[in-house]
Amino acid sequence: MGRLQVGRMCVLVIAVTLAAAGPVAAAGEGVARQTKWRAEVNLLHAPKLMGRWAPSLVNPSTRLVRSNTVVRCQGRGTAVAARFHKFRCSIRGRQSQLTVSYTALSVTHFRAVKLVR
Repeated sequence: MGRLQVGRMCVLVIAVTLAAAGPVAAAGEGVARQTKWRAEVNLLHAPKLMGRWAPSLVNPSTRLVRSNTVVRCQGRGTAVAARFHKFRCSIRGRQSQLTVSYTALSVTHFRAVKLVR
């Protein structure tokens, strides 16, 4: 084999390697991630959702989350710059306590599912 053929083979191997690695790198970048603080605030700003799970967490006259309701979230999986894709959150009020599985969809959008204890 001449030098020209070896050079072409190297270029071909590099091109195939980059083509195979491209979709893998792009798949990891498309996952929405949020900080622990953002997940907690998003849940506190969702009184309709909380009212369906535990009506005692919502003030019926104002339709807002009651005072002294506490949300604590823990990230699940691998963190990237202190941001997670999934959380397990605990919501506590005076009369009720529940656990929620929280999945980030974008910066302000999420999906939350009440976990049965």
